[in-house]
Amino acid sequence: MKEGTRSVLFGCHNPLFHGLCVLAAWRITYKSWPKWWQIICIFVHDVGVWGRQYLSDDTAKKGHWELGARWSMLIVHRLSTMRRKHYLMHRAWQLCAGHAPNESGYVRSELWLPDKKSWLIAPMVWLWWNYYVEWHGKGIGVTRPPEWRKMVAENLRVKNPIGNHELYIKHRKRA
Repeated sequence: MKEGTRSVLFGCHNPLFHGLCVLAAWRITYKSWPKWWQIICIFVHDVGVWGRQYLSDDTAKKGHWELGARWSMLIVHRLSTMRRKHYLMHRAWQLCAGHAPNESGYVRSELWLPDKKSWLIAPMVWLWWNYYVEWHGKGIGVTRPPEWRKMVAENLRVKNPIGNHELYIKHRKRA
């Protein structure tokens, strides 16, 4: 099974659990709840890692944002009223694309920071679960969860933080 598929099914990109962590991070970051269409984006933005070897191939995650952007547009299309439908579909696309600005070429969106902060909110038991289910023993030199959480926190404190995937690549230990 590909790394991304395993991640979406029961790992760190699982739409339900990752989505809940991002939702909590959004609330903490912005001191308000997201709008209904933003919630859709929060829960589907990373489904595009499905079928990708995104941990062992540095270029495989490129474009992962696009499937989440498409899904969010389709769901928003189904749920929105006629008068705001196209506007909200466009906004949903931009929100998902902007969570990965280096990959998509879009401006960093409001989703970027809560997505990164979700690692600081996720329970440590979930991080350890991801470590063992997704990475440990598979030849992928992933940083152990306590150190990873510390690296993410330090990265987010600098003036121009990088994305978590870039942080992972920078600190990966080749097995």
